[in-house]
Amino acid sequence: MTPAGALAVTLGAAAGALCRALLASTGWRWVGLPLPTLLVNLGGSFLLGVLLGLGPDPRVGPGTRAMVGTGFCGSFTTMSTFAVETLDLPPWIAAANLGANVGGSLLFAALGTWVGRSLRSSG
Repeated sequence: MTPAGALAVTLGAAAGALCRALLASTGWRWVGLPLPTLLVNLGGSFLLGVLLGLGPDPRVGPGTRAMVGTGFCGSFTTMSTFAVETLDLPPWIAAANLGANVGGSLLFAALGTWVGRSLRSSG
C-alpha cells in the first residue's frame, strides 16, 4: 500500500468511527432492538454494494475506493457490537436482531449493488 492509500484508509476510518460513535450515542431502540448498530450495518452494506456495483468506474479511483470501502465502511459497520448486543437480548428479540442485521445487510448490499450498476450504465 502506498502512503497516499494508507492516508485515504485512515481518513475514511476516522470518519466512519466518528459517525458510528455518534449514532451509538443516541441509544435508540425499537421494540428492544438496538437501532444504531442495525442502521450502521445496513448503511455500510448499502454503500459497499454501490461501490461493488460501480465496478471499475473511472469516476471512482482506487484512493476513493480505499477511503470509502476499507476505511469508512470498515470502521462504520460492526459485527462485534452486533454479536455482543444480540447475546445480551431476550431470545425473541435476539432472533429478530439476528434476522434484521444479517438479512437486512444482505438485502441492502444487493440493493446497493443494483444502484451502483444502474449508475454505471447511466454514466
